[in-house]
Parts: sequence; C-alpha cells; structure tokens
Amino acid sequence: MITLVTALLVAAIFARALASYLRERDPVQRDITLIFLPTLLLCGNGVFRDLAGRPVPTLVGVVSTALLLLQPYFTLRLTARLRRVPRWVTRTLLVLLLVSVVVVSAAPRPLGLGYLIIVTSTFTVTEVLAGTFLLSGARRRCGAARVRLRLAAFATYLFAVMMLALFVGAVQHPGVSNWLSTGGRIVGLVSAALYLLAFAPPAWLRRVMSATVWYEATEDLQRLPAEVSTGQVWRRYVQVVHETTGTDVVLLLDASLDRIAGVCRSGTALPHDRLTGFTLDELTMAGRPVDLPGDHPLAEATGARVATVLRLRDNRALLLVDRYRALFTADDLRLAGVLGGQARLLAERSEVMAEQRRLAEQLAESVTALTDASQAKSDFLAGMSHELRTPLNAIIGFSDLMRAEQPDGDRRSVPAEWVDHVHSSGRHLLGLINDILDLAKVEAGRLELHPVPLPLDTAVGELVDGLRPLTDNKGLQVYLDVPAIAVRADPLRFRQILDNLLSNAIKFTPEGGLVAVTATAAGDEVAVTVADSGIGIALADQERVFEEFQQVGPAAQRHAGTGLGLALTRRLVEAHGGTIALASALGEGSRFTVRLPAAVPAPSPVRSVEPPGPARGRVLIVDDDPRAAELLLTYLATAGYHVRVAPSGEDGLAAAQEWRPDAILLDVIMPGLDGWDVIRSLKSSPLRDIPVFFATIIDDRRAGLSLGAADFFVKPVDHGALLAQLARHIAPTDSATVLVVDRDDHTRAVVEQQLRAGGIEVVTCNDGPEGLRLSRDRRFDLIICDLEMPDVDGFALLSGLEVDPATRGIPVLALTEPDLSDADRRRLTGKVIGTVPRSAAASDGLREWIDLAAVASTLSDARATAPAPQEGAPT
Repeated sequence: MITLVTALLVAAIFARALASYLRERDPVQRDITLIFLPTLLLCGNGVFRDLAGRPVPTLVGVVSTALLLLQPYFTLRLTARLRRVPRWVTRTLLVLLLVSVVVVSAAPRPLGLGYLIIVTSTFTVTEVLAGTFLLSGARRRCGAARVRLRLAAFATYLFAVMMLALFVGAVQHPGVSNWLSTGGRIVGLVSAALYLLAFAPPAWLRRVMSATVWYEATEDLQRLPAEVSTGQVWRRYVQVVHETTGTDVVLLLDASLDRIAGVCRSGTALPHDRLTGFTLDELTMAGRPVDLPGDHPLAEATGARVATVLRLRDNRALLLVDRYRALFTADDLRLAGVLGGQARLLAERSEVMAEQRRLAEQLAESVTALTDASQAKSDFLAGMSHELRTPLNAIIGFSDLMRAEQPDGDRRSVPAEWVDHVHSSGRHLLGLINDILDLAKVEAGRLELHPVPLPLDTAVGELVDGLRPLTDNKGLQVYLDVPAIAVRADPLRFRQILDNLLSNAIKFTPEGGLVAVTATAAGDEVAVTVADSGIGIALADQERVFEEFQQVGPAAQRHAGTGLGLALTRRLVEAHGGTIALASALGEGSRFTVRLPAAVPAPSPVRSVEPPGPARGRVLIVDDDPRAAELLLTYLATAGYHVRVAPSGEDGLAAAQEWRPDAILLDVIMPGLDGWDVIRSLKSSPLRDIPVFFATIIDDRRAGLSLGAADFFVKPVDHGALLAQLARHIAPTDSATVLVVDRDDHTRAVVEQQLRAGGIEVVTCNDGPEGLRLSRDRRFDLIICDLEMPDVDGFALLSGLEVDPATRGIPVLALTEPDLSDADRRRLTGKVIGTVPRSAAASDGLREWIDLAAVASTLSDARATAPAPQEGAPT
C-alpha cells in the first residue's frame, strides 16, 4: 500500500513536469522529469511485483536499476542550472555513478559488501550534495520560492535516506532487512509527499507560502512618503523585486526600451538608459525564461545569460535578467505582478500629489502676483496723482492770477511769464498723459506697431538735429558713429525710444560734456548705444530706473520729470522683440544699449521662368518696365529658353554674377544704374564674354555697339531677328536637319551650300510628292520649299504637311517669286514662318533663317504665333 501511494505521488509530479516540458520545452522541466522517472519505475516495479506475484522482466529491472543509480546525477544537473556547481564535481560524480551502474549490472548476486559500500556511498554523497545546493539556493529567495526550495532539499535528503536503508537492508539479517525495507518505504512516501508540495503545490498553498513576503513587500512600498516622485516609486519597486526574487538584474522599461529604473547585484552591470538591438517580443513569445546567446545585446550589457519578461500595465515591462535559471519562476513573476499593481497605485498617488503641489504653488504665485499688482496700482495712482497735481496746480494758480487782473474791456493785461508758466505746465501735462496712455496700451497688449525697414543713420541724424538747440545751450559735444544699416521698427516708436534716451543723456550731462550715439550690426540684431559723461547711476538703482515714477540718486541731483520715460522705453523696446541694457557707475556716465531686430533683406525681385523641356540656353532680361519684360520673357520662354527678369540695373548685375547666363537682354533707360552703366560694369568684369543685346526705345545703335553690345534692337523688338541673334551666339546642343524641296537644281545647290556652312544637315528633293514622303519618313527641324512646282506645288505640300499629325508641327520657310500676289500671301498666313525671295536665297534673307533653323523648337513655337509672312524678312 505504501509503495502504491508513493507511486501515485511520484506519477503526479512526473506527469506535471512532462506536460510542462512538452508545452514549453523548458530544460528545467526536462531535468525534473528525469529526476522522477527512476523513482516512478522503482515504485512501479514494486507494485507490479506485489500485484503479479512475480518480478518484472530482467531488462526492465536492469534499466530501472541503472536509471535509479543515476538519479542523483539528474538532481545535481538540475541544481547546476540554478547556481554555480564546479564542472569537475559533476563529472567526477557522474563517472562514479556510472561505475556503480556497471558494478550492479555485472557483479554476481548477492553483491559483496565492498560493492555495496561503493554504490551506497556514491549514491548518498551525490544526493546529499544536490540537496545541499538546493538548500543554499533557498537563502536567496523569499516567499513561496524559498519554502518550495527547502521542501525540495529535505525531500532529496529523505530520498537519500530511503535508498541507504534499502541498500543496507539488502545485506542484513532477514528480520532487520524487513524492518529497514518498511522504514525505507515510509521515508520514501514522506519524500514523495515533500516533492509533491515542492514541485506541484496547490494554488492556495502557494498563496499561503507567499503571504508573509507579499505583506512585507507591500508594506515596504507603502512606507514611501506621499511627496516622493513617480520615479522614486518605481525605483523602490524595482529594489523590492530584486530583494524578494534574488534576481541578478531587474530593469523596468517603457515601450521604447528606455530604462525607467534598474538595480543589479555585484558581479553584473546595468545597461545603458536605452536598450537597442532587440525587442521585448523576442523574450515574451517563448512564455518562459529565455537563454541569451553570448552576443545578445542584453547579455553583453549585463553579463547575465537568462532573461524573463513580465508585462505590466501602462506599456511598462519588468525585465528579470539572471546568470542562472530559477526553479520556480512563476512564483517570482506572480509576486512581481502583485507588487507592480501596488507600485502603479502609489505612482498615480505621487502624480496626484505632485499636481496638487503644483497647483498650490501656482495659487500662491497668483496670490503674490495679485498682491504685487494691487500694490503697484496703488503706487502708480499715488505717483500719477502727484505728477498730475503739479502741472494742474500751476495752470489753475496762474489762471486765477490772470482772472484777478482788472479787465480792460474784454481783455486783461497779464505778465508774459504767467502765460509761459501755463503753457509749459500744459505741455508737461500733455506729455505725462501721453506717456501714461502709451504705458497702458503696452501693458494691455493694445499697442499697434507698424515695423518697417528703417535706415538707422537717417533716423538718428534727424533726431539729433532736432535736439541740437538743447545740446548747444549746454555746450555738449555730440559724437555720432552710425553706419548705413537698417533696423526693423515702427518709425514713430523708434523715434520715441531714441528721444527718451537722448533727452535723458542731455539732461543729466553737465555743461561741456559728451553725448555719443553709436550703432553696430550683430547677426540678426542691430545694437544702438546712447552714452553720456553725466552723473551716472549707482548699481543698486540700475533696475529701479526702468520702473514707473522712479527717480534715483540724491534729491539735489534730480531733475524735473515724471519718471515714466525709461519705463516706457523698455516696454517699447520689448514690444519690438528687443532688449535694453544699462551699464553705468556713479560719476562715470551711463550707457544704454538697445538691441532691435535687423531689417531682413527683401527677397530678390529677380523672376525666373523655365521652359517645359530642355532649355536652349539661359537669357537674363534687365528691364524696369514690367510689361515690356513680360512680353520678352513670354516669347523667349515659349521659344525654349530659361529666362530670368531683373527689374533694375543693380539686380541685373547681381543676377548675372550669380547665374552666369548665356546672354543678357538689356534696357537703357532705368532708375539707378542705367543700361550704359550696366554694360560698362559687365565688360570690365569676368562676365565680359557674355553677349549683351540692347532692347530699348532709344535708337542709338552706334553707342551700344561701341560699348561692346552684340546687337541693338529698338522696341518693339523684332522677335524673329532676336531669336536669330540668340541662336547665333548661343551654341545649339544638337545640329538641325533641314529638308529643301525645289524644282530648280541651281537654287537647291545654293540653299544647301548656305545651310551646310551653318553646320546644318541638309536633305534635298525636286518635287512635292517626294518632299511629303521624306517628311513622313524622318524628323526635320525645318522645311524650305518652292511654292511653284509641277505636279504638287508648295501650297499642296503645305496642306499635306498640315493634315498629317506627324508633320503638322514642322516649321516651313517658303521660297517665293518676287511678284507673289496678295491672295497667295494670305493663303500662307499661319502656315509658314516666313518667306524668302528666290533671288535672295544666297543673301542675308536666308542667312537669318539659317540661325533659326539651328534651334528647331524655336521655329516650331514661332510658327504658332507668326503673323502674316512678310517677304524677305522673318515674321
């Protein structure tokens, strides 16, 4: 009965371990299966013998005995996965156990005492050593894992005792042998029960085993003060997990593998704040601890070899990294998960408390700001009332004196001094009210600024000239060093800023002193400095001078004023996005430096248009008349040129220097640099080789050519002639191909000679049908045809070309007789790009068209917009 119960207990452990191994392929579960397989076979053999009344077959008995003798090695190999076991120990004991197997299998029965001592001592020592290793591993663990490891160690010890009793009983007196055999079975039953509790405890028992450590760990977390940060909560959580699980490295990561917190044991290392080279999915897909290869980024960073991942809420993950495997990982993960929930609640509490503290601080700051604002309002009203009363009292007082004078009819005679007092007090009152209103606008954010590029030298010069009477009265020297740079500012407010600074400098500088205004450009800022050799300002007072109604220094040295000027100046400067700084010392004068944004250079007015296909060349048009420039740009762009337009001579020179065009089309009459100045600059620069063409309303061809122009066109420009000149001076990328159709052999030869001299490929034929066939067989850039031919004349040839989509776009130049009728000219309108008399085929009339033929697309585009053809000239 004892053997049967023991067999059932061992079978339960074996089945659980085998199922886990088949499901997870975990090497730890495989070792557990091998540990209990020999015991299961031993118990099974006993049950079979009791039930069948005969021993098991010999082979089964031999295999069972061999596995039973190797069982201590299986247990030792399991412990080697959990902690460091010297390799020589495992190998030595394995050899001794194999010797025991050979002895038991080969020695005659019954075994001699010597054999039994060897077998028994080897088995017992190995089993006890394995149990001791399990017991030492329990010291690093807490909760259920510690209890289960201890149970496994004690069960291992009892198993060694059971086998020792069975071995000893085999050589004792039969009475003693029966007693030892029964006792051994009882010990084996207890060992099996302890193994069952260690390797397959029920869930409620595991909770009982972990209750104490769960409570202590939770208490440890909850002892954190409420004011700790979220990061401190998570760091404490990681520390508690490290202490309770005994893991070498514990890391808390976010979804991007950024380390939130981490702790490690001596002998390992924490990785960098951000882990790369792998994903958490690689570790969690296995659903169990994963052995890391030596070149894995995590293994290289920590020195550990086994990793386990626990997914937490809020996209966090707990990463447990160990040098060795853990026997009861599920208990560790369960504990870490429970503690993770507690830590999350504490972290949320910390966030709420931090938000409460932040709101409380904001509330305190708001109360302080409101108190300061109330005090500032009181101070402002007190100062303003005093400043308002002073001029009002003067105005009312002198007005009363005026009213007290005896009238002379509807007039009163009053001293001029009284009128001056009233006037100056009124002006003072007006300035005070204006300053107050400006301050109010700035504070309310209602001050409207209209910043524009402002020439600094002009603005400063005008202001200094306006203040010249004040400086002359005191004999002050005024020094200006303001270069021609531009600041982006509202002109009225910029003048107000400088007026306040210069007025103060003049006011507080003694007679014969110096007032200087300098300016420099520093990157995207302009610094304007107003310096004086006056009384200076103490360091303790330098911040107060920018406050409302504040006048600093000894009362005897104070001058009349409201104390609003510098306060308003600073606010106006800041409204422009600038800063104001003060450098001063008593008796050494003051330096106020205002930094304002520099005027951003206006974008280049140069306009650029590119053709839809490959460009025939780059042409720069320099013309201030937008309509004339637009007309030229449109025509040249349509003809296939990449065109840019510059609206002034200065812009034209800059564009030519930057772009390096192939040709320049230049107007003469322009503001600033005119066309004569531009071509002089071009011809005296590295751009001298660029051909320049004048296109202007001035008919002064001789002057233009004398300055180096390639040609001179008078507006309205003959577009055909312009294209011809551009084609002549801008080398075409490919040679053109021209078809010549003429009945006369001599004319064909002359035209062919002229075209080939221009580098053009020529194909000739003597009638219209052949011309139509050739035009369909290959692509021509130009067709020159005779209008009067037998069979098919030039008009029929034109009609044939027009109806065929393949030839419709080829430009045609007509060779005509001198007496071409007006009706025939009208028939040619829109069908040819021009006409050349047959008598002028070898003269300039055809030579102009040779240049056009070198750029075929130009001819094609020109044809589409050609007016009625004029004899002997391009249209």
